[in-house]
Amino acid sequence: MPVGTHATVKAVAPEELTALGAGIILSNTYHLYLRPGEDVIKGQGGLHRFMNWPGAILTDSGGFQVFSLARFRKIREDGVQFRSHLDGSLHFLTPERAIRIQESLGSEIMMNFDECTPYPAEEDYARRSLELTTEWARRCKAARTTDQALFGIVQGGMYPHLRRQSLEDLLDIGFDGYAIGGVSVGEPKPLMEEVTARTAPLLPRDRARYLMGVGEPLDILFAVEQGIDMFDCVMPTRNARNGTVFTRHGKLVLKNAHQARRFGPIDPECGCPACRNYTRAYIRHLFLTGEILAPRLATMHSIYFYLDTMRDMRTAILAGFDLANAAVRDLGVGAATTLAVVELFQDSLRTYHVGDSEILVVGQRGKVKWRTVSHSPAGYAVEAGLVDENEAMSHEDRHVVSNMVGSSEMRIDMGPVVRLAPRDTVLMGSDGLFDNLLIDEIIGAIRKGALETGVSALVQASQHHMTEPVADHPAKPDDLTIIAYRRDPVRTSRKSSQSAAGEQGRSSRRDPS
Repeated sequence: MPVGTHATVKAVAPEELTALGAGIILSNTYHLYLRPGEDVIKGQGGLHRFMNWPGAILTDSGGFQVFSLARFRKIREDGVQFRSHLDGSLHFLTPERAIRIQESLGSEIMMNFDECTPYPAEEDYARRSLELTTEWARRCKAARTTDQALFGIVQGGMYPHLRRQSLEDLLDIGFDGYAIGGVSVGEPKPLMEEVTARTAPLLPRDRARYLMGVGEPLDILFAVEQGIDMFDCVMPTRNARNGTVFTRHGKLVLKNAHQARRFGPIDPECGCPACRNYTRAYIRHLFLTGEILAPRLATMHSIYFYLDTMRDMRTAILAGFDLANAAVRDLGVGAATTLAVVELFQDSLRTYHVGDSEILVVGQRGKVKWRTVSHSPAGYAVEAGLVDENEAMSHEDRHVVSNMVGSSEMRIDMGPVVRLAPRDTVLMGSDGLFDNLLIDEIIGAIRKGALETGVSALVQASQHHMTEPVADHPAKPDDLTIIAYRRDPVRTSRKSSQSAAGEQGRSSRRDPS
């Protein structure tokens, strides 16, 4: 989300933001409350009309800005007393007041009023801070009188157990989305990554996940891998106004002397107005002469680059499915197939699939952590609890597949981010596996022991059922494809590493029977 703190994204008009592809921006409750005042904005019909912005708006509650005014504020249980950074006037902001202001602004998404825990903070302080944030969250929700979405903010400092407690408290209250706050406040980057990686997978799968205040491209990529959906940061536009931008090849300082004779665009792969029409040499000249056009062009590039990067991440895997679908349809022979993909991160995964191939995630003790639903009448019936697995194997429609690659109506089933523990096993299999073996048989073969041995056992058992069916266990001769992966165990010594190496790894087996 481009940041428009004062009801404007600096150096760019709202129409230009729309042309760049922005669909939502962030504005700040604290600053708009102080100037021009919510009554002025409400009098013009809300923030959208006030700034002529047709897209969505998220309003920050002002908690972070109050946090940043440490010398001029006093936190109490009922709210925060602070002095304006503009004229020193005294103000008192409560959770109820923060919601009323945001309702007057008319944003699509409002944020809870929270205390942003500073870094560093002792555990006792972080606990008291999150308890105050939780109580304010209850008051914010009770104060809401409109249908604007309201997001809760997870606090807890750099303590994972406090983060979990904060989220559990917010889930009990119930919000439309959930944000991770209190990061990128001065802590080392590895600590920020640890907090994000431990907190993001706990956020609800069916709600928007928002990481507040993080803006480095690699940090965003890392957070997306953990399951985060939304970001905001002033850094992209602030840096751009000062002559530093990002490209697909890294950071670029436009004021540097060696740019003086660079007659190509900022980024040859970028489609923004600055890259389509101007050279680095020209933009550097504009910066050095103090021309207003310089920060405008750099800001437009920066916004476009970030939005384009997010689009690329969002569509990379889905585009692969679409290309496969088009290739199968182009054969022109009525062919169809199934497709399953597992996207592995550092300690988690996400599944994508079309058709009746399935993906299974199993813990070492045999607990099913995630299983995709076969796109077939029988698969949907099992998922709905209408039939059990044994009945599904004998179902008259068990060979019917209702969603396939090669169909004009193909849909992609995208799963949630699933956290992986050491020795968790991920199994991908075609219907030759799942239509011949019961889930308990599959789990029993792969949940422990050498991965290669488990996969071999599945191949043998599936082939046996295909060729020698037994009563009450129908067989389905079909292609048999298995891909298995097991996450590395935690290695604490060279000796344990060597002993584990023989068991861990990837194993795949394909039998065209």
